[in-house]
Amino acid sequence: MAGIRRLTAAKPEGYTRAFEAPYIVTTARNWAGRIGRFTLTVDKGRADALVSFCRQGVRKAGPTTFVWEARGYVPDSDLRVLLVSNDPAFLGDR
Repeated sequence: MAGIRRLTAAKPEGYTRAFEAPYIVTTARNWAGRIGRFTLTVDKGRADALVSFCRQGVRKAGPTTFVWEARGYVPDSDLRVLLVSNDPAFLGDR
């Protein structure tokens, strides 16, 4: 996933860190017709982190794992996954 962005916002007890990872599905559109079956599985890594990827029909598949499935899928925009945590080590900050 190219174009990863890190965002931080000050809080009285420290920082909240956000990590955005884009998943490019619209470039070139070189498949023939619709994508028959598309599955996106996101693991947020730890239970106290937050994840958002703004799709309807997302289901929780495990303690930290979420799945979104589509049939006859024609991407209208690239997907973006946002991870949020107050733990500096979670997103690679020390």
